[in-house]
Amino acid sequence: RDPDRWRQRKKNMKTEERQEEGYLENEIEDERDEVEPVSHTVRRSSRRSPRNNNNKRDRIFNEVQKKQCWERAEVVPRRDPDRWRQRKKNMKTEERQEEGYLENEIEDERDEVEPVSHTVRRSSRRSPRNNNNKRDRIFNEVQKKQCWERAEVVPRRDPDRWRLDAAGNVVGRNFHNCEGCMCYTFDHIVPYSKGGPTELSNCQLLTTWANRWKSDKMEVTRRELRMNSCWGDFNDREMDMIELGVYGNIKRKGRFIKARTLHEQEIFEEGDTE
Repeated sequence: RDPDRWRQRKKNMKTEERQEEGYLENEIEDERDEVEPVSHTVRRSSRRSPRNNNNKRDRIFNEVQKKQCWERAEVVPRRDPDRWRQRKKNMKTEERQEEGYLENEIEDERDEVEPVSHTVRRSSRRSPRNNNNKRDRIFNEVQKKQCWERAEVVPRRDPDRWRLDAAGNVVGRNFHNCEGCMCYTFDHIVPYSKGGPTELSNCQLLTTWANRWKSDKMEVTRRELRMNSCWGDFNDREMDMIELGVYGNIKRKGRFIKARTLHEQEIFEEGDTE
């Protein structure tokens, strides 16, 4: 081989001889050369993050600002101010923008979505760890969809929005894992703690109240579930108002009613007066 291109270390050299000849130092330096470019890359990327944060304005309101914004909103008469508020009435778009209401409404929509996404991320991190030691406890999205579709339909209501649970209670699709009378969970018919599988055949819709009462009970009748559910017998008018408040419209078979904006309502009232 060309000696200007190829060389080899002496064979059968002891550690002391290799150190005297400088071979160990060369090997250590070679390892450093392989590692250093990676560390420089990490350092450069970490230096860029603080620079970006200084150049951009904060997009999300912090918890203190959200609390103060809620407290300055107008109180709803005869309602708990910690649960219900309303924007100032008869405000023009420019005045609402100056007061910050438009930004708050947009941020509120984002804030309602973000906690769900964080929950999904945390559960997805835990899943690989738990799957090695435990059976799946949570129904997947396909099973939830199929469980919803096989539940009993509410008469004269959109089946994509409303169903009856195992006890005959009305539940709304958007009211999953909340505390109200129309809120529901995907329940194991045979309790998970008693060996019930997380399969479609063992899945049913059940209101949150009834699910908590049922707990790990094995043999439960429909009447017992009904008697331990949240009491609420809603008529068509009340369900229309709930649906209007949640979706902004009412869907029934052959009917679709859309909510008006404040601007549209003012035009409608002006037309009636004329």
